[in-house]
Amino acid sequence: MQAPSLKNKSKRIQKKLFLGEYAVMGFEVSGQVVEGDESEIDSCFDDFIDFTESRNLCFGGGYTGKEFDAFITSIDFRVSTTEEDRQAIEGWLSSQEKLSNIVVGDLVDANYG
Repeated sequence: MQAPSLKNKSKRIQKKLFLGEYAVMGFEVSGQVVEGDESEIDSCFDDFIDFTESRNLCFGGGYTGKEFDAFITSIDFRVSTTEEDRQAIEGWLSSQEKLSNIVVGDLVDANYG
């Protein structure tokens, strides 16, 4: 979905539509799951969810058995993720033995892509 133009939009409308300075940022993550015990992989993703929640972030996505992808946003829908959040998530995912080929995307507009 493309963001509406800011032209002729008051600050109040921009805030309601999460436009301009009110845009909320998030980022994509993806990678591959290393072959292994299903319970260990589930445990890894449970730990990942716990880690994201400890940073007041939420994880939307999943894994198919070989690959995973997700979008990370703040738990508070009005707050953006930060570069520090990106680096923390990338560091955590890269440190996991059950995950490989980690790709962490740039911060993008969570509402309008």
